[in-house]
Amino acid sequence: LLPQMMLEADTTFFHMDISGNELVLTIDSPEPTSKLSRMDGMVMYMRPDTHDLRIRTWALRGTLANYLGINTESM
Repeated sequence: LLPQMMLEADTTFFHMDISGNELVLTIDSPEPTSKLSRMDGMVMYMRPDTHDLRIRTWALRGTLANYLGINTESM
């Protein structure tokens, strides 16, 4: 399911990969006029916390998670 979702996503300004049990999102927006240029090259690792085959929450870490103030692994 995740690979199919990744194929359908508009990835103009980011790349998605799967590494082990984590999704890896990397911002790719080097143009200075882009709204995301400040985050160019930042990475967020997202690992699902599952129970009974359902995602309960996500563990978020990386430079993008820190920048956005949503890093759950430093809590």
